[in-house]
Amino acid sequence: MKKIQLGFLAAVLLIGLSITSCTKDVGQICFPVNTVDTYEIYSGETLEIDMNIENLMDGELTVEANCENPFYGVSVSDVEGDNFKLTVNAPDFIKEQTEIKIPVKVSDVHYDFREPITKTITVIGKPDANLVRVAKKANSLICEPGKIVCFKAFKGNSGDAVDFDEAYVIWQDKQNLVSKIMTSDDEIVAWLTDGVRGNALVGAFKNDKLVWTYHLWVISDDPAEDLFEFTAEDGTKYSFIDRNLGAIDATADGDVYGLYYFWGNRHPYAGGETALYDIDGNTVEYSIEATAAICAENSLDDIFEYSLTRPLTMFSSNDNKTGNYEWLFYHKDKDKWTAKADLWGGVSGTKSIYDPCPEGYKVPSYAAMNTFKAANATQEKQYNGEVANKNFVGWGFTNDKGGAFIPAAGDYNNALKYEAFYNGENTWPTTILWAADMQIDNFRATCLKGTPTSIAPAGQPMGYVANVRCIKE
Repeated sequence: MKKIQLGFLAAVLLIGLSITSCTKDVGQICFPVNTVDTYEIYSGETLEIDMNIENLMDGELTVEANCENPFYGVSVSDVEGDNFKLTVNAPDFIKEQTEIKIPVKVSDVHYDFREPITKTITVIGKPDANLVRVAKKANSLICEPGKIVCFKAFKGNSGDAVDFDEAYVIWQDKQNLVSKIMTSDDEIVAWLTDGVRGNALVGAFKNDKLVWTYHLWVISDDPAEDLFEFTAEDGTKYSFIDRNLGAIDATADGDVYGLYYFWGNRHPYAGGETALYDIDGNTVEYSIEATAAICAENSLDDIFEYSLTRPLTMFSSNDNKTGNYEWLFYHKDKDKWTAKADLWGGVSGTKSIYDPCPEGYKVPSYAAMNTFKAANATQEKQYNGEVANKNFVGWGFTNDKGGAFIPAAGDYNNALKYEAFYNGENTWPTTILWAADMQIDNFRATCLKGTPTSIAPAGQPMGYVANVRCIKE
């Protein structure tokens, strides 16, 4: 019996030693020494990282991964044997380079004596190479085709931020000019299509109500690179931008008309022959409301605040029986006109929050317009044919500082009929470029007005919708 017991004890010890030896052979799992720890990802991309574990043997993995940045999605899939896949999804827009830390925890559920292992994967979120962060404060932003434009929403040139929760394209004058738009914190982001030039009006909304609008002026060159300088008799120098606000080109053989404005308002309107579209390519059209009816129905003396939330409405004029049609006022009252005389800085001489020009530029004063008649400028009518008053193009100005071209771009008259240069009906081509001043005694605004016989500063009924040529502040 003793021999049997000793033999049994030896067998048990041998089995125990064998188990101990097996346990030591299993060892701990680990990440390979050459595991890549840092990756890059761009807006809207999905990054898939194949990972594996060493020394798993016949173990069984569970993997956990998380990311504290709520804009990036992280998931684990395809856990099979000693391999698994880590997937990272970037947000649709990355405005600045961001470092994302992703802790990955791996456990072996088959051998519970194995300690879990961890590794931190770093993902660098990179902004798109076409991203342009615009720090400028203005109602009009000069943009380049093909860029992603990101800008803070301010009230015109002020530092007052706009409180908004959504942004939409109200209209664009080229299909797919703006292909996508979104908000990011206090900024608006617009994706501009490569090779497409034009204009778009973007609205910032709060609870579905329009708060502010921004004109995206999408052109291939900088209209401020070739300023045309005039010097007045008193020595004051005025530097005009090289084309009408909203025009795509600066010379007569291009798209030179630009956009049209009610005096004092920041909203641009496209010319009457221009098709407008929403971001999905659907046609957009203006509606017309009568100023007198609006004032009567809402007990208003003027419709300025009313107009600010209606960029797709044109306002038919009030006829005061003196030829001074105006879109803004219901009553011919000098005190009320005086209260609105500085909408474009005509009184203060400084740019206002309603000024439609890009940063660094403003609507010119009446005195600035007068320099087009100065002795140091040569004026020449330019035609696109041989017959005067037919296919008329505009006026060329030259001096020792360079040249400027002002097209006969027409206007919307007081009945809101669009009258461009020779259009088959109107053979009297004109242009109106608004100035910032009012002529309160005459109940008019001021402008530079051109006809085939002359071009000079003038008073103009405010019921017209006309162009703007911005001047350096």
